Amino acid sequence: MTATAGMAVSKGTVISTGFKAEATLSLGDSLVVVSQLTRMRLDELIEKEGTVNTELYLDVGKVTAEVKTTAGKKNDFRLRSPVSTAAVRGTVIEFSPDTVTLVEGVCDLVQFNTNKKRQ
Repeated sequence: MTATAGMAVSKGTVISTGFKAEATLSLGDSLVVVSQLTRMRLDELIEKEGTVNTELYLDVGKVTAEVKTTAGKKNDFRLRSPVSTAAVRGTVIEFSPDTVTLVEGVCDLVQFNTNKKRQ
């Protein structure tokens, strides 16, 4: 299915961009730009008990996430890939399966053993 401006996305949605294409997602107060030749899945987008939980799984490609904190709410925003997980808090990062570039702010990164076979 081809995406259109204003189209809603839900848990489990896979975003796949082609050559010279990108998608911009508004997830709460945060923005995610999905670069060309990227495949990403929305694993979680829920607000409960004052916390907004967002989790994205990046299979291939690159995304840029601008995560903004919302007054009175906690933000648990995670980007995962086959080899790493980044917990983003009020920041801007570029994230690919094997690289994280901190553009602004703070980010916690867990890097897994990249020598293991992908499952």
